[in-house]
Amino acid sequence: RPETRSCVQKNLCKNGATCVDLGNSFNCICRPGFDGQYCENEINECNSMPW
Repeated sequence: RPETRSCVQKNLCKNGATCVDLGNSFNCICRPGFDGQYCENEINECNSMPW
């Protein structure tokens, strides 16, 4: 049986995100200012302002 490593051990989440292991999958809880499946995208708040 292959060894199962958690997402924390694999360091899948980026930018200081918290990794939640869900068994066969995982979820990254992003820090403020980041989004994406792995929290790899930095949100540019200037681009999201409705001017």
